[in-house]
Order: sequence, then structure tokens, then C-alpha cells
Amino acid sequence: MTRPWLLRDRRGAFGVLILIVFVACAIAAPLVTNGEPTVQRDIVATRFVPPLSRDVNGVFHPIGTDRFGRDVWTRLVYGARVSMGVGVLAVLVAVILGVVVGALAGYWRGPLSVALLALTDFALALPRVVLLLLLAALWQPARATSCPTRSRP
Repeated sequence: MTRPWLLRDRRGAFGVLILIVFVACAIAAPLVTNGEPTVQRDIVATRFVPPLSRDVNGVFHPIGTDRFGRDVWTRLVYGARVSMGVGVLAVLVAVILGVVVGALAGYWRGPLSVALLALTDFALALPRVVLLLLLAALWQPARATSCPTRSRP
């Protein structure tokens, strides 16, 4: 009897295990964290608590706290939740767009198929960095598109 293909490759199995742990932590975020990621408790008493220790209130912080007294583990798990949601949404949009373009190109052969293929080839050949720089140049800086810094007037 042969082993499943995933168990033959130890590194692949380890990667899948890590992915399963991340997804499980993101789904069960309220159960594996100390509370909300944006809650700031007593900043003076809970800031920079070292990893694997408790603060003055007795709350355990596995990765410690930041300068505002927020639990880093909680912020990490809730951030993973948001990142995985964005990733799933991006994959769904790409699949839907690919199916629509492929179906249109397959159903109406001829000039439309050639045009869609040329558009797809152009999109695949365009470097992502150039596209992002172009979008950044077209959008004016606004509160939603820029990071606040102390050096700006």
C-alpha cells in the first residue's frame, strides 16, 4: 500500500500543517486570543510586556505587548483573519474574471477571441510594479491612500 502523495514529501506536509494551523487560528480568533485587537488597557502598566509573561492585571501575553499596551498575539491573529479574507476575495475575483473572459473567447471565436487573447497577454506581460506605480501616480494622496508620517507638513 502506498502513502498519499502529500505524506511522501515531508516539507510539503509541514507547509500544509502550518497553513491549517493559521487558518484554524484565524477562524477561532475569539477563542485563542485575549480579546479585541484594538483595545488599549492601562498604557503605562501594560506597555512593552515581554513575551511569555503576564502584565500587572494578570493577563498572559504569549508574544508580549506593543508601546500602546495592545497584545501582539491578538493583533497578529486578527490580522491573519483580515489577510486571509482579502486573499480569498482576490482569488474569487480572479477566477470569475478568468472564467468570463475564457467563456467569451471560446463562445465567440474570431476577432473577439483574438482581442481578448491580446488583452490577456498584455496584462500578463506588464510588470506589476509598473502598474502599481502608475496607479499611485494617478491617484492623488488622500487619507485612505497614504500613510501618515511626521515629516509631512
